[in-house]
Amino acid sequence: MNSEFCMQCGSKVEFGLKAPNFCPSCGSKFNDKKVAYDQWKYWNPDTVIIEGKASGLPLTYELRKMGIPVINYTPSKGNDKHARVNAVAPLFESGQIWAPDDKFAEEVIEECAAFPYGDNDDLVDSMTQAVMRFRQGGFIMHPEDEKDQAQAKKTYNYY
Repeated sequence: MNSEFCMQCGSKVEFGLKAPNFCPSCGSKFNDKKVAYDQWKYWNPDTVIIEGKASGLPLTYELRKMGIPVINYTPSKGNDKHARVNAVAPLFESGQIWAPDDKFAEEVIEECAAFPYGDNDDLVDSMTQAVMRFRQGGFIMHPEDEKDQAQAKKTYNYY
């Protein structure tokens, strides 16, 4: 008899030769590590952003052990999904963010267009967190953002 622990609820799951696809206790997708690793290998991103809440922290440690470059991102308190979407909308309206001509991009656009009434919002949540992370890092700027003023160089007189 084999066993593994569910990354979502922490329960021990025992099985025969083949591991189940879903945790019988909480219903979450089982073996998220393998799925995450396969996706990382397929897409080959520079970094992977994981929400630093609940099951995200243990998953972060596991993925780092596997060699995946992971960054935790914690949205600021009081910002629900609607607030995050509204926060990044001006970047799309100003043309600072564009979509490649790709099927995956079409899926993201369709899900964003259906938000908040669509069946799923996982891609919307991932997109807003990524855009907010890039904005906080200074990688994306809105045309109306105030530019930092250059500070005058100080001259020092040494003895």
